[in-house]
Amino acid sequence: MRGGKDVAIDDVLVEGAFQLLAGGDVEAHDAQIRLALEELSQKVDVVVFAQASMAHAVRGTAHSLPVLTSPVLGIENVKRRLEQ
Repeated sequence: MRGGKDVAIDDVLVEGAFQLLAGGDVEAHDAQIRLALEELSQKVDVVVFAQASMAHAVRGTAHSLPVLTSPVLGIENVKRRLEQ
């Protein structure tokens, strides 16, 4: 329990997505990530993408689920440090 809330972590592997990206099929990669995101949005309160390559797949999604990605978090961290 953290902050008065029970926290459960579900990890999901989108089989074949990395191979699609490595093969240059960004559209198919992003579509698979978005599909997994849609399925997760029915079960979770927040999603954290493990890889920066997944971040652009969030564009064009129509849900209010917070999705945390390393590029966004990294840039926000750099911005905070520069403002200090």
